[in-house]
Amino acid sequence: DANGKAESSSMVYYADTSASHHPGDLASVRNSVGEVTSYLEYSDDGLPTKIRYPSGQVVESEYGPRQRLVSSTIRDASGRAETTRYEYDVAGQLIRMTAPDGSALEYTYDDAHRLTGLRDRAGNSISFTLDAMGNAIRQEVKDPSGKLVAQSTRAFDALNRLQREQKSASDPGARFEYDAVGNLTASIDQLARVSKGTYDTFNRLIRQTLPAADAAGKPALIDYAYTPQDQLASVIDPRRLPTRYVVNGLGQQTDLSSPDTGSTHTQFDGAGNVIATLDGAGRKTAYRYDAAGRVTGIGTSTFEYGAAGSSAAARITAMTDETGKTMYGYDGMGRLTRKEQTSGPVSRRFVTAYTYGSEGSAVGHVTSMTYPSGNRIDVTYDSNGKPSSLSLTRPGAARATILSQITYQPFGAVRSWLWGNHSAGSSNQYERQFDLENRIVSYPLGHLKAVGATRTLSYDAAGRIVASTHAGNATSTRLDQRYSYDGRDRLIGFTSATASQRFEYDANGNRTKAVIGANSYSNTIDPRSNRLTATSGPGPAKRNTYDATGNLINDGTVRYGYGSNARLTSVSGSGSGVVQYRYNGLDQRIIKSGTAGASTYFVYDEAGHMIGEYDTAGTPLQETIYFEGIPVAVIKLRTAGAGENAYYVYADHLATPRVITRASDNKMVWRWDGANPFGEDPPDENPNRLGAFAYNLRFPGQYYDRETNLHYNYYRDYDPQTGRYVQSDPIGLDGGINTYGYVGGNPLTFIDPFGLDSTCMSACKAVGGGIGGAAGYYGGGAAGGTVGGVVGGALGSIVPGAGTVVGGSAGASAGAVIGSRAGLAGGMFAGTAIGKAVGNMVCSSSEGYPPSKEECDAQWEDAKKTCRDIIYEQMQQRAGRRKKRSVKGVTGGYTDVDSCAKGLVSEECGGNNVDYSVRKP
Repeated sequence: DANGKAESSSMVYYADTSASHHPGDLASVRNSVGEVTSYLEYSDDGLPTKIRYPSGQVVESEYGPRQRLVSSTIRDASGRAETTRYEYDVAGQLIRMTAPDGSALEYTYDDAHRLTGLRDRAGNSISFTLDAMGNAIRQEVKDPSGKLVAQSTRAFDALNRLQREQKSASDPGARFEYDAVGNLTASIDQLARVSKGTYDTFNRLIRQTLPAADAAGKPALIDYAYTPQDQLASVIDPRRLPTRYVVNGLGQQTDLSSPDTGSTHTQFDGAGNVIATLDGAGRKTAYRYDAAGRVTGIGTSTFEYGAAGSSAAARITAMTDETGKTMYGYDGMGRLTRKEQTSGPVSRRFVTAYTYGSEGSAVGHVTSMTYPSGNRIDVTYDSNGKPSSLSLTRPGAARATILSQITYQPFGAVRSWLWGNHSAGSSNQYERQFDLENRIVSYPLGHLKAVGATRTLSYDAAGRIVASTHAGNATSTRLDQRYSYDGRDRLIGFTSATASQRFEYDANGNRTKAVIGANSYSNTIDPRSNRLTATSGPGPAKRNTYDATGNLINDGTVRYGYGSNARLTSVSGSGSGVVQYRYNGLDQRIIKSGTAGASTYFVYDEAGHMIGEYDTAGTPLQETIYFEGIPVAVIKLRTAGAGENAYYVYADHLATPRVITRASDNKMVWRWDGANPFGEDPPDENPNRLGAFAYNLRFPGQYYDRETNLHYNYYRDYDPQTGRYVQSDPIGLDGGINTYGYVGGNPLTFIDPFGLDSTCMSACKAVGGGIGGAAGYYGGGAAGGTVGGVVGGALGSIVPGAGTVVGGSAGASAGAVIGSRAGLAGGMFAGTAIGKAVGNMVCSSSEGYPPSKEECDAQWEDAKKTCRDIIYEQMQQRAGRRKKRSVKGVTGGYTDVDSCAKGLVSEECGGNNVDYSVRKP
């Protein structure tokens, strides 16, 4: 690094022969900070069967005939063990995989040894119909009764490229076209809209042509240019505004020039670590690392890691930042068990705790989560290892059911549950209905006997929501809304019984006009950027001023101040005096304080959900219970001060809270079910005259701030009046071609819980997500936690699995959250933009696209590592330093790494199938 410190590893090998090893077998690896991984035992075939990690965990692997893994056991220092088992048929095909919790997947194959189906322990199944080349041309998902719940069909050309995909029999399908070398040149969606890709002679995407917004409009163009070293040099958006990158000889992005954020300079050390960034406003952020390359500091935030030999080894144990200090504790399996957050000048203390199952279907899963108030959520699991009930135990009170009899779509999302006040004489069920494209088509908004309604969603051929209709009581239809879109899926209009709105956009998705009822309002966009400089309404007209990095600093009424980390730290002039904000090292807003000295403290779970709000004294105001990322209950402090009340939250298809009812009689105490699509309308906080009920959660990841009428959205602040953010995207164009845009102008289908990048939650939501989740679990848990940069990897290690019940996939989400900031510093856009640009040609069909450059680089890196290890093994055997064992068939007979790696890399990334008939000596 810049200080001359070298990141190193030292290896020790066995020199003798014993029952557990042979000469030349790896005995241990010590990293730069002294953490040792020991390889204690090997099989006769030279495969490690017992490995002890620096945390004290031991992984024991058992192999059967032909070196097939038949079991893998993780054992902690106390002897607690969790085992995954694998079974094979006589042909060596995996036919059953059983997880530690007893859940299992069974696999079936055809006579050609191709996967044709899988089934879980509950009887849910997926079947694949294959063509002669092994392409899956039909996929069917069925429940245990054999009922078809989801399906898709695909057609491939003679080169095995996806040509057509249909999600159901009624789906007209999307079509794909390619050039002679396999580049995707066009995708034609269900409405015959064409998105095109143009490539240079090096097969790099140089132009993306998007559909016209309307019949009279022109297609939108996005152009890409590259450096001689094949790095991205510039992107020109549809308004012809360029974003430029400077890349050094090592492929590191050192400078960024953006029309929205100005110039950003990034410095690297000799090890390739980002050590500093300097933005256009002169704000410098320094990054610090330890000898193992782990981030120990970002700006004023510092991170500490567990000592070697402890269960916290290689995991973050402490974080110190401007809000205070957070301590993390782990069990013998390395799972988060305690998070202690000390915040503010008077050191308010908030503790969140987790316990994990050790028996039956709960093994390895979160069985309880205790909130800072002492409220505890207990969880039980079904035979598939999925949560089957949630209950609440308040301090000094008996346990009360929140959710029970939870059911799921096969391999997919939650389908239904019974609320805690359900009884034989008074039914109360929350149930979502899905179509054969696995889209949510209906769900309840409150109890039908208490003026609730059932909302039904209607989709057009392109999967866009075009209507929401309601039934259940005499006034339900007043909630009905209808929606219209332009040619690029941006919402251009909606109508209801009491309101109508129309919107117009420029070529890059900036809203330029809003027509609300009979009134028309204009938005002025800076011709040299995507900044909104003025609005004529509704409400007071505004003239906006920005700093050099594109942050809103004045709208003519409210003044916005930013700290050294470029986060919003104060607002004034709003009629609420001066309000200040403070953030922790994960960029979560922890403290909000006013002029009078009153403060509100916030606590988050390990997936980034805001789970609690607390007053100046640290007394809980309210805590929200999440299940599978959905808010399902809120616990309020009673005004009398004794005890607390639990209320049920009815969320929509986006996981946005829409109705809150009280458990005693199911009456609504809060409703936001009639709001316009961009969330501008305030909720009704007293619909039944039961008293004002404040609840500030809005779209996923958002919290309403009364002092600004903005929604705090994790990394940014969202303005529902204009349908856009007031700061540019911290991850630049990687979050979308318009760095101020909110979910591409389509808030009915997409969400953006971190204020970074939109996520498709409706038409794009496919059964594959459930399958991927299962595969991730069997593959070892929250591997995704390392995605997002060096810091993301560190945080992902904090909570592999914690909060998965009440907060979603913790390790992956948490790692991505903090990792995005490291990604910003490292200029991660260059490696992912091209693949993303092509992949975004259609929302609902991600399969069949060529891999991105980033994905191909990862394939080559993994393949080369494998080949280096195997070729080295062969060399050791030839030299007589290793016992002879079979490793042929992996390298294809090649002795140089590049040629070997080609056999392990997909053809789309330049690899090839190994031809075993031709072998090099």
